[in-house]
Amino acid sequence: MAEDAVVLADRVATAKGEFEGTLHAYRQARYLRTGRVQLTARYYGEAYHAAGITAEVRNMMLGSRRPEQAFEGLGWLYDGILRLDPPDLSDRSNNHAVCDTRSHR
Repeated sequence: MAEDAVVLADRVATAKGEFEGTLHAYRQARYLRTGRVQLTARYYGEAYHAAGITAEVRNMMLGSRRPEQAFEGLGWLYDGILRLDPPDLSDRSNNHAVCDTRSHR
C-alpha cells in the first residue's frame, strides 16, 4: 500500500537515528489497518465471485442497496490515513513527497 510508505517515511523522518524503535512503532501503527484491508478484500472477493445459492443470498441481501450505501461501508478505506504528526505543507523548503490519500476519492 502506498500509504505504508507515507507512514514509514513519517516515522523515519522523526527517528533521530533510533530505527529499531521506529520500525516497531511503524508496525504497531499499521498492523490493524493492513489486516482489516486484507480481511475485507478476502470477504469481498468471495462475495463478488460467489456462485449458486451463495450468489442468490448475496443478491437478495444487497440488491436493494443504493450505490452510495455500498461505498459508505468502505469509507474507512478511502478517507485517508491517520497521520500522528502530519507534515507542515506550508513549508516548501523540504523536498519530501507528501501523500494525502483523501484527495483520491
